[in-house]
Amino acid sequence: MLTNLLESDDIATKQKHDGNIGHNFRNEVGYWVQCLKQIERARMLVYLVAQHALLAAGFCRHRSLTRQWRSALQQRQDAAREERGRCVPEVVEVSVKHQSTRDRHVPPMEDKVHCSRVSLPVLNLDRLRTAKALVEKAVKERKVFSIEGPYPVIRAALRARGWVERRLPRRSPRGCCHGGQEGEGTEETDSSDDDGVDRGQNGDREDDTDDMSDLMSRLVRHETTYFYWTTRRDTVDCSSLRKDQMTNHYAKAGSFTTKVGLCMSLKNLQWFDSTDPDTFFPRCYRLGAEDEKHAFIEDFRRTACTSLLRYVVERAGGGEVEGMGEICNANEIQVDVNKQYKLLPKQKLGAGLIDTALRVCQEYLSSREHNDIDVESPSSLSEQQWADFIQNYYLIIHDGVIIEGCSEYAERCRSMLTCMHKVCPQLETDGLSNIWIIKPGAQSRGRGIVCMNRLDEMLSLVDSEPALIKDSKWVVQKYLERPLLVHGTKFDLRQWFLVTDWNPLTVWFYDECYLRFSTQPYSTHQLDSSIHLCNNSIQKHFRPCAGRDPSLPAENMWSCAEFRSWLAASARDRLWEEVVLPGMRRAVIQTLLTAQDSVEPRKASFELYGADFILGCDLHPWLLEVNVSPTMAPSTVVTARLCAAVQEDTLRVVLDRRYDRSMHTGGFQLIYKQQVDTKAQDQCNNVVEADIVFLVDGSSSIGHDNFVLVKNFMAGIVKPFAKEVGPSGIHFGAVQYSDTARVEFTFTTYLNGTELVSAIENLNYKGGNTRTGAGLKYIADNFFNPATTRDVPKIAILITDGKSQDNVQEPSQKLRGLGVTIFAVGIKSADQNELTVTASPPQSEFTSFIGNFRALSSLLPQETVSTQQQNYVARELRSGTDYLVSVIAQYPNSVGEAVSAKARTRSLPGVATLRLIQAGFFTLSLAWDAPTGPIQGYRITYGPRGQPAAQLREQTVGVEATSLKLDGLEADTEYVINLYPLFPRNDAAPITLNART
Repeated sequence: MLTNLLESDDIATKQKHDGNIGHNFRNEVGYWVQCLKQIERARMLVYLVAQHALLAAGFCRHRSLTRQWRSALQQRQDAAREERGRCVPEVVEVSVKHQSTRDRHVPPMEDKVHCSRVSLPVLNLDRLRTAKALVEKAVKERKVFSIEGPYPVIRAALRARGWVERRLPRRSPRGCCHGGQEGEGTEETDSSDDDGVDRGQNGDREDDTDDMSDLMSRLVRHETTYFYWTTRRDTVDCSSLRKDQMTNHYAKAGSFTTKVGLCMSLKNLQWFDSTDPDTFFPRCYRLGAEDEKHAFIEDFRRTACTSLLRYVVERAGGGEVEGMGEICNANEIQVDVNKQYKLLPKQKLGAGLIDTALRVCQEYLSSREHNDIDVESPSSLSEQQWADFIQNYYLIIHDGVIIEGCSEYAERCRSMLTCMHKVCPQLETDGLSNIWIIKPGAQSRGRGIVCMNRLDEMLSLVDSEPALIKDSKWVVQKYLERPLLVHGTKFDLRQWFLVTDWNPLTVWFYDECYLRFSTQPYSTHQLDSSIHLCNNSIQKHFRPCAGRDPSLPAENMWSCAEFRSWLAASARDRLWEEVVLPGMRRAVIQTLLTAQDSVEPRKASFELYGADFILGCDLHPWLLEVNVSPTMAPSTVVTARLCAAVQEDTLRVVLDRRYDRSMHTGGFQLIYKQQVDTKAQDQCNNVVEADIVFLVDGSSSIGHDNFVLVKNFMAGIVKPFAKEVGPSGIHFGAVQYSDTARVEFTFTTYLNGTELVSAIENLNYKGGNTRTGAGLKYIADNFFNPATTRDVPKIAILITDGKSQDNVQEPSQKLRGLGVTIFAVGIKSADQNELTVTASPPQSEFTSFIGNFRALSSLLPQETVSTQQQNYVARELRSGTDYLVSVIAQYPNSVGEAVSAKARTRSLPGVATLRLIQAGFFTLSLAWDAPTGPIQGYRITYGPRGQPAAQLREQTVGVEATSLKLDGLEADTEYVINLYPLFPRNDAAPITLNART
C-alpha cells in the first residue's frame, strides 16, 4: 500500500548500502504507479499524489532497505490486507515479490541502528470516497462539531446524527478535566463537583476513535465548527461566534455558579421576587467584606442564644415547638445528643445565661417589628460579656456542663422559640452545636471545605489566608445540623437543569436525580469531612464504617427511585411530589432570576448545570450550590446510567427540538419560560457622557443592615447605565463620609459596568458621626476640580439619614458654582430643610425624602403622572430593547404595591446580507444590500477570530456605500467582520461575516 511503503526517514544517515538497491527501489515505485493508473482514473491519481507528497520526499531520501525493515513491511501489508479486504492487491503482491527477490542482497543491519517511524493512515479508496461524501454532506448541513475532553456519549450521539468532529487544539494539563470547572481566565468558577475520575490522567484523550473518524476529522480541519461542547467556558470566545454556532456555555454565569457569586446573587432576590432566600438557601456571608463579617458574628451569637433555648426545651423533656414540627430521626439524633451531654456534676452554671439568651432574642424580635425596621439597636451586651456568654455556651453544648434550674425556664424558652421561628425560617435546622461550614472560594470539589463550631477558630482560619480575604473569597454558611437521614447516614442530592435561553429565561428540569451518601454515621459531635461532606471526590477516599447499615449502597449512591422506595416504606412517598420536587424547582428558578441581569444572553448557547440540595427533616429542600459543567464521569452504576441519559437528552432538547418542536425531550421537562422577552432593568441610552459621584452617609445611625439597602439602591441607579460606562462614556465615583471622607473609587477606577456594580456591592460600612458639609467640600475639591474634570455633565448624589453636624450651605453653593447638579436623598431622620439647602434648584425635582430604608427602591428610575391619568407613553427608548414598566401608587408617607408590565421595543432594520466578493493575500472585498429606513452610514469592525472586542479595527463609510475593501490584513487568517447600520438615535444590530484571507 502507498502509505505503508515508508517506515523511516533517517536510515540513510545511519548506513550506506549497495547503490543497486536504490536503483531497483525506484524501478519498483515506477511499476507500482503504472499499476495504480490501470485501476484508478487520472483524477484520483493526482489527488493521491497531492495527499502523499511526503511519501515522494521520503523515497528520495532513502538509499537502502534492510532485511528487518522489509520483514516488518510485509507483516503490516498482510495484516492490512486481512483487515480491509480489497486494497489494490496486485500492487501489493508485486511489491512484496520484488522485495523478496532482493532480500538476499541486503547485508544484515547493525544492532544499534534506530529508526524513527512515520505513521501515515492506510488508504482505502472506497473508505476515502465514503468519508468525502459524509464530510460534504455534513459541511453542507452545518454539522461540524468540536469537543474538549472525552465526553464519549456526546461524541457518539453527534456522530449518530451525522455530525463530523473537528478536533480542537490540545490544552495544557491545567485545563483537562471531565466535568466540573476549576477556574476561568476571566471569571471565577469554583463550584465544587465530584467526578470519580483522576482529572490529570485522561485530559483531552480521544476515545472510541477509528480510521474513518480520523480521516473525516482531517477533511474538516479547515471548516467552521457549528457546535462546541467544552468543559471550560474560556475555551470558546462567545463574542466571536456567529449566530448559527452553538456552544454549551454562557458568558458571565459566575454570578451564581461560584460560592461568592451565589451568596451575593441571592441577597438581591428581594428585587425580583417576594420569596425570602432564607427559606431555601442556608444563611451565607462573605468574610472578606467587613459589613458581612460583622453580620456573621452577630448571627453566630444570636444562633448560640436560640441553641441554648432549644437545649433547655429538649433537656426538660422535649415537646414540639409550635410551627417547627417534630424532631425527625428522633432515635438517630438522640444517640448524638447523649454523646454531647456528658454530665459533669461538679461543674454547673447559673440560669442567668438563659435570661441573657431570652433578652437577646427579644431585642432581635423588636428590631424586626415594622415600626423599628430601620433601627439597628445596640446590643445590650458588651464585647466582653459576649465573649463570656459564648465561652459558657461552649461549656454547656460541647463539654456537658449543666445549668442549674433550667427546667423552670422550659416553657418560656419554648414560647420564645415559637416567636423566633416566625422571623427565622432556618431555626428548625440550626440544631444545638452552631456548626458553620467554611468554604474557600478559589477551590472546588470539596477541597479546603471544613466544618467548625467555634467563632474564634473560624475567624483565625480566615485571617490566615490574606489573599482570599483581599478578594472576598472566603464564604461561611450555616450548616444544616438536622438533615433527613437514611439509616443514620447523611446524604445530598444532585439535580440537573438546563438553561436554553436567558431572555426570555427558559429552564428545563431533569426528572431524575441521584443521592450521594457519606461513608460514616451522622454526628454533630465530630466534624470530620467523612461525615459531613458527601462529595464523591471526598468520600471515595474513605471506607464505610464497620457498623454501617447493610441496606446502604456500597458505592454510596442511590437513584431517586431507590430513595422513593425508602420513603414509601414509611408512607412518605407522596412528599417527593408534593414537597421535594416543587421546592427544588422554585429554588432553581429564583436563583436564575437573580442572575439574569449578569449573564450575557446568547440565542445559540445553552448550559447544563448541576444543583446540590440537602433535605431537612420535613423533606424541605435546601440549595447548597450550583455547579457549571457538572461531572459526567460514570464513577458508579448509578451515574453510569444517569449521566449518559442526561447527555443524550440534552442533545434532544438543544438540537433535535430545533428542527422539530414535537420531538421528545427525554427526561427534561420545561418548568419555566418567561411570557415576554424581559430583563428586570431597562437601559438608559440617551446619556452619552457624564461624571456622577455618590456621596454616601456612613454614620453609625445607619447600621450594617440598612447600609446593604443603600448599596442596593446605588447599584439600582448604576445598572441602567452599565453598558454606557467606559473611558469615553459615563464615569462613576463614590465617597463614604462620617467624621472624615473616604474615597471608595474615583471616576477612572472602574470603566466597566459589571465591575462597577460589583464594587458597589462590596463597599464596607464605615461608622462614625454625620459631617455632610465636609463630605460635600471633599468631592468639590477632589472630584470636580475644574483643572482635572471633563467637559461633560456633572452630577452628585447625596444619600443621608440624619442632620449634618456641620454647615452644608457653603460647600453646596461651591458645587453648584462648579456646574454640578446635586440630588439630595434623605431617609427617616434626615433634615428636610437641610436637603433643600443642599439640592440644586428647583429643589422639588432634586430632593427626595422617604420614611425608611426599604423604600429606597421606590426612587429608582421612574416618572410621576397625575392621579387622573390612566395611560402613559414611554418615549426616547432604545430600539430592540427589553423594558419592565412598573406602576406604583404614591401616598404622603408610603408607597403601594407595584403592578408591572413587560414589553420590548421594535428592532431597527439591519443589513440583510453581507457578502465576501474577493479574498486576497492581505485584503478582503465586501458587499452588502442597503437596509430600509433613514440610515446615516455604516460602521465596520473587524479583527482576527478570537481577538478581544476592544482591539478590533474600525472603519466608517457613508450612507451611499454598499461595498468596502479591507486592506492591511494578515495572510491566511480568518477574520470576523461586523457591519452596523447607523441610525439617528442608535445603532441597529450588526450582521457578521467570517472570511479568510
